[in-house]
Parts: sequence; structure tokens; C-alpha cells
Amino acid sequence: MRNRSGKVYRLSSNRMGLTAISFHFDAPEYFTVRVSIKENAYLLNVGREEDLRLTDTGPSGLPTAMGGCFIDQDRLLIHYREVGGVNHFDMHIRFSAKGLTIHVDDPSGYLSGEIIGYL
Repeated sequence: MRNRSGKVYRLSSNRMGLTAISFHFDAPEYFTVRVSIKENAYLLNVGREEDLRLTDTGPSGLPTAMGGCFIDQDRLLIHYREVGGVNHFDMHIRFSAKGLTIHVDDPSGYLSGEIIGYL
């Protein structure tokens, strides 16, 4: 995963409003995800091996708790939970040489869908 650390992926139009995403796999106990929504950027902590890691303020203005794990060399699963909010979903991410694909699994169905990311 180190070869994917720091790369910025530009995202296709999506219900979440995400325009870009990058991952930073530098710390042993957690990694960070930087997401851009229009002109705003958020750095979110993600606990490794699905241990939840808190970030004080997420995109909705509420704290987030996120955990993730690598399914294999090209697939990453991230659990997103708003603390005190209604948004909670899973992101199934598949990396490729040209970019990535994010499948969002939202229990309400509203945010569910596929997002394509290009380098």
C-alpha cells in the first residue's frame, strides 16, 4: 500500500459530493484519508484492522469514527461512522494502475453507489 500513499485521485460525480481523495499509510496503528468536497478538505483518521479512530470534525461538522482493513493487496474496506449523526456507511475500495473504484454501501440506500477515481 505504500506505493499508493499520497496519490491524489480525482473522483467522478457522486451523491456524497466528494471531488478528490488521497490515502496516507505512514503510521503503524492508523492511516489517514484526505477527502475534498468542493473547496473544503478534511483529514480523517482511520484505525487499522477495523479499530475505530476518532476525528474531531468530519465533513458534516460532527466527529467521525472510522476503521479499515486491507482485504488484499488491491482492496481496502473502510467503515465510516458519524458520532451523534445519521451517516454511517462502508466504502469498498479497489485500487488499479489507472486509479480506483469506490463502492459505497449505505444502509439507507441514499449514498450507495460507485465512484471512479482517476490519477
